[in-house]
Formats: sequence, C-alpha cells, structure tokens
Amino acid sequence: MRSFAVVLSLALVASANYISQGWQPGQAVTTKPAAATTTSGFDPKRRPGATPAATPVASGPESSFWTKLFAEGPLGNLLQSKGVNVSAAIEKARISEEWDLRIPIIYDENYAEIITNETMTAEEEKQRVWFIVVSGGPHGNAISQYVDKQFDECYNITQIENDLPHVRFARINYMEVTYITTKWGLWKAPALVVLTDRGKTLRFYYSSTLNTKAATLHRFLLQEAWKDTEPWATQYAPGGEREYMMEFVAIWMMKGYRLFNAVPRFVFLMATGGLTSVILSFLHRGGSDKKAQPAPRPPPVKRANLRRVPATIIDPNETASASDSGTPAPDSKAPSTHAPKKRKGGKK
Repeated sequence: MRSFAVVLSLALVASANYISQGWQPGQAVTTKPAAATTTSGFDPKRRPGATPAATPVASGPESSFWTKLFAEGPLGNLLQSKGVNVSAAIEKARISEEWDLRIPIIYDENYAEIITNETMTAEEEKQRVWFIVVSGGPHGNAISQYVDKQFDECYNITQIENDLPHVRFARINYMEVTYITTKWGLWKAPALVVLTDRGKTLRFYYSSTLNTKAATLHRFLLQEAWKDTEPWATQYAPGGEREYMMEFVAIWMMKGYRLFNAVPRFVFLMATGGLTSVILSFLHRGGSDKKAQPAPRPPPVKRANLRRVPATIIDPNETASASDSGTPAPDSKAPSTHAPKKRKGGKK
C-alpha cells in the first residue's frame, strides 16, 4: 500500500498541469477554481483503473470502414487470391500523404506530354532544367524515403526563395514505370536525374555519389554544379547509334508489364504451375520413352559327344547255362560280338 502511494505521488508531481499556481499580485480573485487542462498523462477526473479516452483517428483512406473491409480480414484475402489488388489502390491514395502533391508524378503515359512536348519559348527551352527523383515508392526502403523527404524539402526551399524559375521538379515511381527507366538504363532506386534538351541530355546521380540533403541539393541546382558532370553519351544513350535497341527493349518490357499486371494472380499462379509441370515431364521423359530391352540369353551349354552303343540281345538259354557253370553272365552294356540270329521267314 505504501509503494502504491509513493508511485501515485510521483505521477502527480510528474504531470502536475492540473495544480493551480496560486494567487499572484494583481490577479483578480475568483470564487471557482480554474478547470484543469490536461494534455496527457494523469487525469484527476478519471477514476483509478479507468482507461483513457481513445485518441480520434484522422480520417483518410486507410481509416475508412470500407477500406478495412476490403483490404483486411477474410474478404481482403479472398479478393487478393482472385487477383483484385486492393492494397495497390490504397497505396495510390496514400501517396498524397507521403509525397508533396505540388511535384508532378511522371508515368509512361504522360512523359511525352510533360517533358518532350512541353510548350515553351525558344529562350525557355535553352534554360529549362528538369530535376527528377526516381523513387522506390511511398513506402520503399529507408534510403528511398530519406531521399524523397529531402527532395520535397529542396523543392519547398526553391518555392520560398523563388531563385530557380527555370528548374522544374518531378517524381517517377520506379515500381509503376517501366518504359522510361528501361530506356534510361536505370535498374535501381532511388536516383536523381538532371534532364535537359527535352530529354536528350541526361545526368544520373545516386545517394552514394551525391549529398542528398535539401540544402545541398538547392546549392547544387543554384550553382549549376551538375554541369561539371559529363552527360550520358554512350551508344545506347539518346541520340546514340544503338538507341533503337533500348527503345525496343523498353517498349516490349512495358507491354509485358501491363500484360502481367492485368492478369489476375490466381490465373498467373495456375499458368506457371502448369507450365512447370510440363517442363519437368519433358525433362524426365528420356527414361520412359525408350523400349525395354530383352534380357540377355545365357550362353548355350556344351553337351558331351556321346557315342551310341547298339543294344545287346541276351539269350536266356545262355544266361541259364552260364549261371549253372559258374561263368559270369556277359555285361549287358558291353558290345556283343555275336550277330543276331535270323528267324525263319526272314524275320528277326
């Protein structure tokens, strides 16, 4: 009981916003004490053991009842198994909370309209600079989120200072863009791109090669330090001899991405499973298609070359006389030297 009183007194001292400071000289005398203003911690009006009131959740796409119904729980899992990606739609809605909406988002469909075919005068075309961040998504890795935050702060600085009127900011979501990133040869995010000449001149920077703090990025653009970096000028770059190869690969990868993205997931899983079983059966068909070979015959046994011995005809009279005289009877197996007797009539 004593320990409980000590803990309670410490809590009262730690959160003593409700304690009146008392009367000060020059202050009007009040008959009723001021209402306690409790921001957090101990509430003197709350009974011991009672739970504090829940903090109201800000309304938004993620707090909607229908969003939770279709994105979570059994119904959400069922829709996910049928190929309906509710989470992706919610992710798009959350972009407004993670990114600055004043910065335009570039997709494969609006790239030509925003950058390549931008309407401007000849003088503006010479000075136009696009500063683009290729992000890993609103909920990407920690490095991507940090670069996005610093990029938005840099844009905010330029809007306050109004010292870079010829620079335009834009953002590309690496997870939703295929044609642009493939044509530029970008295979990882985050990345920073300085684009000039309507997309014909490109310079690429990563967080490992450029300080991505907001103030540093602002000075980098203000002092035009990007001009010290050589632009991408290989055979596969815009205007190179093999640019058509990057264009070809980018177009077909974009078509493949759209095709696979349109196919429901359960259909894709069934198709890949059937294809896998066909491939495995094809790889293991070598032993089943061959005809069974007959077992080898044993070598033939060589028989001994036996000579035929003619049968011996023994006269019973001679046998009886031989037995009486004590002479042994001739061996039946021994060949006989007597010719067989002929019977009358020519019969043996």
